[in-house]
Amino acid sequence: MTAARKKQQVEEIALAELAISPDETRRKVDAGALAELAESIKQQGVQEPLLVRRVEQSYEIVAGQRRYLACKLAGLKSCPCLVREMSDAQAQEARVVSNLQREDLPPLEEAMAFSHLLLAPGADIDTVAAKLAKEPGYIMRRLKLLDAIQPVRDALLAGVIEIGHALELARQGEETQASLLEWLNVGWRREREEDPDDDDDDDDDEDDEVEDPFRMEVVVEIASPFRHRTLTSVASLRMHIGTHKLRSLGDAPFPLDAPLPPITCVDCPKRSGNSALLFDDCAKDTCTDRICLDSKLKVWVKSELEAADREKRKLLMLSSGGNAAAVSSWRVSVLKGDAACECAEEAIWIDGERMGHRVLICREESCAKHGRGRFSGGSAVKADPAKAKREREALLAKVKAEKLYREMLFTTLAKAPISLYAPSLDAEICDYAIGRANTRYPAKVAAALGWSEDFFSWKGHGERKKKLAAMMPGAMARAALLVIYSGELAVHEDNIGKPEDLERLAGLLKVDVKKVRSDAVLAGTDAKKPTEKPAAFEAKERDQKIAAQTAKDVAARIPSKASKKSAKKSVDEAAAKKARAARSRA
Repeated sequence: MTAARKKQQVEEIALAELAISPDETRRKVDAGALAELAESIKQQGVQEPLLVRRVEQSYEIVAGQRRYLACKLAGLKSCPCLVREMSDAQAQEARVVSNLQREDLPPLEEAMAFSHLLLAPGADIDTVAAKLAKEPGYIMRRLKLLDAIQPVRDALLAGVIEIGHALELARQGEETQASLLEWLNVGWRREREEDPDDDDDDDDDEDDEVEDPFRMEVVVEIASPFRHRTLTSVASLRMHIGTHKLRSLGDAPFPLDAPLPPITCVDCPKRSGNSALLFDDCAKDTCTDRICLDSKLKVWVKSELEAADREKRKLLMLSSGGNAAAVSSWRVSVLKGDAACECAEEAIWIDGERMGHRVLICREESCAKHGRGRFSGGSAVKADPAKAKREREALLAKVKAEKLYREMLFTTLAKAPISLYAPSLDAEICDYAIGRANTRYPAKVAAALGWSEDFFSWKGHGERKKKLAAMMPGAMARAALLVIYSGELAVHEDNIGKPEDLERLAGLLKVDVKKVRSDAVLAGTDAKKPTEKPAAFEAKERDQKIAAQTAKDVAARIPSKASKKSAKKSVDEAAAKKARAARSRA
């Protein structure tokens, strides 16, 4: 027998002497397919021997784990094996290549296989790609799946997201991955999984770990943590990430080599420019970890403000939101190019897309170049305070009238008779819409519908379901739409607009919108009319006027040298006399 024959020969080995390698990358074995293979082995036997190697007192399976499990399921005591002398590195490579040749290899197991190949001395992406006849970019993207958080991996294994979704998620930070998975609306339940063996002692735990490898490897059907498959395409997810989660580094306010924690952008692996194979779809040099970049921007803003304080230089904080300590961008002119003026001041954005950038602003209303009183044509004029006041009052009156109209329209819609036939709307759908609608006017909505404010919180959940169950389908649909459209009760000075959703609902409910608006105008006019005064109040007011006039007349007739006491007495007597006469005539 030759030396080559001794190193490689087929033997019948007992299943008890075979063991699955701890480095096996295959993690999932379908129970149904395994049962079919076991039945075939019962009928035809094992057609291809297992590849094994001698390890101490047993044989380690290099290739053929699934056939080994099927033999156990078929009740065999032994199976044919091809015994080969192999080092650890050779066995690992053969095992990985064998798994990569499977047609049903899950992407995560493929990524694990690639990572095992990269552990070999001198191995890199290019050598592994050449050995497997794969593109280096393909290898890189599969390896990136290993950065996915566990819920993303579970979603991929459960089939509720595609490999494209998983790749886009894996390129983001952990917190971003979690938020994006919720955005994909796969019904992910963040429930805490409790270990039933938490209260067991150490001895029991050790006993539980000694299980049959057959039972450990076969995957049975278990309850999925996801309720449904995502309806969002990979292209839509990529667009959402590009709009809300990515940020170009070409416009970064700080130097990319600045020592900002946790790592400089020059060496960061999450920078698209540092990994062209993984981020070949990013045309610009982009940061894929928006949370990390935002934290760096906050540190940068703080350092810029501290530097200005040290240098005794004025640097204002500019905010596009409602930061009370900063200057609001809505009340200043942000200067661009050569638009500087004598009253220009330096500021730094502390939020928004321009966070960290320094700009010049003008806060002077009377500025000839940037003041609010100037014409849009560019000719500088002084602001007219009286005219501005009149325009402001007219605008507020218009806003008030529009608010009144919308509230009356809302109430009219809530009381309009239901004539729509809507069999598809039931209490559960309306309860979902009402309970999750973000209404800013719970008191007004509740008053219009005749409900309690608690209906819009968790407190009134039970009562809301009872109320909806007693309503007709059309009434439930109207209530849900009113809650959803209640945002149109807000009227903004900058753009009054029209309550399009409410008026469209009015058309469905046959409500005369023009009549509601005319009634609102009349109601607003009546509110401005002075109220009638009671008769007793009018009489008292008349007496006071008569007394004042009498005092003036008497004072005019009294000589200048008369004493003040005599003059006051005469005034009081005359005033009392005229008052009595006036009351008698009334």
